[in-house]
Amino acid sequence: MEKKCTEEERNSINKKVIKFIEKNRPHINPSTISIIIEKYIGLNNNNYKIIISDKESKKILDEYFLKIFKNRLDNKKLESDVQKILGEKDLGPKVLELNDEEKYRFDEFLPNISYIELNICLDENIIENILKIILGFNNLYHFCLYNIDNNYKISYIENKSIMNKNKEIISIDFDINSFNQHINEYLPKGIIVLNKFIEDYNANKNIINLDNKIKNLKNYVDNYKSILVEEIYKHEGYFIFSHSDFHRGNVVHMGNNFDKLFVLDNEFVNLNLLGYDLIYYLVKSVFNHGIVENYFDLSKFYKIYLKYINIFLNEFNGFKVDDNNNDNNNLINAKNYVEKIASSKEYFLRLVKLVLFFDIIYCCDLINFENEFVNKKPIFGFFDYLYLNIEILKKIEVCDISKI
Repeated sequence: MEKKCTEEERNSINKKVIKFIEKNRPHINPSTISIIIEKYIGLNNNNYKIIISDKESKKILDEYFLKIFKNRLDNKKLESDVQKILGEKDLGPKVLELNDEEKYRFDEFLPNISYIELNICLDENIIENILKIILGFNNLYHFCLYNIDNNYKISYIENKSIMNKNKEIISIDFDINSFNQHINEYLPKGIIVLNKFIEDYNANKNIINLDNKIKNLKNYVDNYKSILVEEIYKHEGYFIFSHSDFHRGNVVHMGNNFDKLFVLDNEFVNLNLLGYDLIYYLVKSVFNHGIVENYFDLSKFYKIYLKYINIFLNEFNGFKVDDNNNDNNNLINAKNYVEKIASSKEYFLRLVKLVLFFDIIYCCDLINFENEFVNKKPIFGFFDYLYLNIEILKKIEVCDISKI
């Protein structure tokens, strides 16, 4: 959604653009150009399309995408490193410049892009290309064993890492994982915001009746940690590098070329459960301001998921045990885990629950009663979206696994 810039904002961006041009585009004379700025709303960044044109001829000379990081984003360096690799592999826009000090980045501007449309998001050709991108992410880091103790502390099991050889391995702290992110960041914030939401609701009960919905939501939030560990994450398993926000709105194609897809918005890259990105794409592909029932087909999703698992198993030819550990049983155990556990319907359903469960607590941090139910002019209806996740989660919890 496009939004107007303030004069102060525009002046600040103009300085950044001129600085970028002087350093990276010596053939362009800053005194002879016009700078057009188009702002787009983002939750974690301020995003701008920059158009450089000649003042006299009005000819467009260059276009960039500028991303200014908000304080909320802690892993901007990791995001940019990943974006750089993806750009080099032609899986995303190229990074043109990263300014660590001032917290902004210039990216290549991709012209004529469109998001993956709902009616084609599960087409075979689209899925094939989706799998290539997801596996591209998976190959950026090790396949490593984690453990969660009874105090909900997560650790990396030393000397059990399965290394990805002949690949470009990024540098990442093991603490950057989806479990830590949701337990330590989103949950505490979500509880505070939910309590404020309930307080505002109780003061405005004449507007709308949400009693049952709030009761169900509070039950999930109050039992968040135990549900996450006992029903979804389990105490031990494997992490793989993931995009972690891989919905169809973050995958684009240029023109009518559906054979070439690009992934955007790598803000949430982290270590996550094997298969999470694909399940996130499949589940969120059916969200279109409400669930599209005909698309939510667990049997179809599971077949696509098994295709991903089979490709991932082939990747084990490119894995090895840690150089400091010659125990090849680590590699055998990891492969067995994928073959027997990660390929199971039970694990598949846990991933579906995880996608829904994560979005519930993430949206708790964003709900606002006044915006959504009093003013009725929200940027996005986070409470309705949140509760849609709960409704689907309840269906998943009682589904017959034998019929998948």
